[in-house]
Amino acid sequence: MNAVFAGSDGIYSVGDAGVLEKSGAEIANLGTLCNFVVDDNGQIFAGGQAGIVFDALTATELYRHTSPLNCAVIVKSAAATFLAVGTYSGHVIYLNVKDPAETNVVKVHSG
Repeated sequence: MNAVFAGSDGIYSVGDAGVLEKSGAEIANLGTLCNFVVDDNGQIFAGGQAGIVFDALTATELYRHTSPLNCAVIVKSAAATFLAVGTYSGHVIYLNVKDPAETNVVKVHSG
């Protein structure tokens, strides 16, 4: 298990096999190692080694990056809600959760 969170309807987890579980039962298979699982009002996001941000409940690809994804957090502003995703390449991906086509990538670390 690589990531877990307590939702209002159960405990969600994901790991090396890319299997999303809710309270121990498989609900989706993302088919690739995942490092994070994050919730925004019932919309579940996951991603990891393949560099793909998924709508985890449907296994739909929302964004593909050029390097693996490490971590994520929801960032809310008055204008929009974003999924901020940290990458192995030192970028942060800001994905608008209501409009994934509105995605910005910012280099924040070189190493």
